[in-house]
Amino acid sequence: MKDIKTVFALSLSRCYSFLNNRKEGTHFLYGLRYQYGLFRQVILDGFQHEQPDYWLNFGNPWEIERVHVSYPVKVEAVAYDNPIPGYGTRNTINLRLWAAKPDGQYDMESYNTGDYINAVVNRQRAETISCVLYPDDRSYQHPYKTSFEGSKMVHNNFDDFPEKVALQLNDTHPSLAVVEVMRVLVDEEHLGWDQAWNIVCRIFSFTTHTVLPEALEKIPVDLLGSLLPRHLQIIYDINFNFMEELKKRIGLRLQPVVSDVNCGGRCCKGIQEGIS
Repeated sequence: MKDIKTVFALSLSRCYSFLNNRKEGTHFLYGLRYQYGLFRQVILDGFQHEQPDYWLNFGNPWEIERVHVSYPVKVEAVAYDNPIPGYGTRNTINLRLWAAKPDGQYDMESYNTGDYINAVVNRQRAETISCVLYPDDRSYQHPYKTSFEGSKMVHNNFDDFPEKVALQLNDTHPSLAVVEVMRVLVDEEHLGWDQAWNIVCRIFSFTTHTVLPEALEKIPVDLLGSLLPRHLQIIYDINFNFMEELKKRIGLRLQPVVSDVNCGGRCCKGIQEGIS
């Protein structure tokens, strides 16, 4: 492969795949199935130009589209499975990438009246969620990715749940998974707060790979409250309990008023250190 940028991008994502694949046991990897990367650089007439970097020009011979595996998240989350065989072992793990799809192909009424743009506007909005890698506004990508993953892994037997499940978060992008699992455990499985928080603290691990601003995200409180009011309420509760613990440990009395939700802080308040 001659594209150095592509090799670097693949090496960061694949290193975890191969690391887990050399170990016995069942491992699942999850991500979004993007259609476009950040951009592609070309030189025209001696000047640099940026063009869309479409990743699916030649398809992906390794992935298996699971049309029957989809979860309604206002839009459909369709699974694409990529088997990853391990070197020197019989173990094969699965990388599952999710693509956003509309729950309907187009609006028949708008189409029949000749309003072709509005006929497909919902389809376009849905597919845009997982279309481009790392857009400036990721406020829709984060809850989309974590909502179905958090709900599908939770089962009714919680006695040995932390011994059976371990979740590794890479960077702050999937940090809403911490809050989503709390929501599922408390609201849907009807666990007490303390029991649910104990489970969350034991199953999640978090690693940040850089100190660049885009990897240490902050989400405005007003925006998060309008998109995910229940999740923001849980974040407030997590933060309140954390501040109460600090009061007991170091005598902290004051807490500043914040206007942003720190994604990295959300990870670190309830989970253990991951791979470094």
